[in-house]
Amino acid sequence: MSAMFAGIAFGLPLHWAYYWVCVPVIVLAAAIPISPQGAGVMEAFAVLLTRRQGVTVSQAFALAMSIRIVQMLWNLTGVVFVIRGGYHAPSQKEAEEMEEDEESNSTLQNSNATLNAQLSTLNAQQPERSDETSVAVRDIS
Repeated sequence: MSAMFAGIAFGLPLHWAYYWVCVPVIVLAAAIPISPQGAGVMEAFAVLLTRRQGVTVSQAFALAMSIRIVQMLWNLTGVVFVIRGGYHAPSQKEAEEMEEDEESNSTLQNSNATLNAQLSTLNAQQPERSDETSVAVRDIS
């Protein structure tokens, strides 16, 4: 949405629906691990994908830069948690507690798997009810 408004502000001759197709591809291209933070890759894709629509190189580059700036601004919202003290790296004691929790969780999962296997074995060994038994059960209820 912000890329569409930036494109309108830069005077790009693109239809609004083209932004919904083009911008996700541009952003995904930036995730290709060729350069740090996809520098240059995102801009090249912006130029390639908008060239046929009559967008100049400088307009496409401005669109890519505006997408980057909006991403950075959204990422900066995390600073609020760091400044407020809502986030900190785990201390040695907390790291050890997390490891103990992970070990106990894996033990519980193994116990659950064992119980499920035993239950399956018991169900397989249990004789099936005959029709007479099921009829008797139906008659009682």
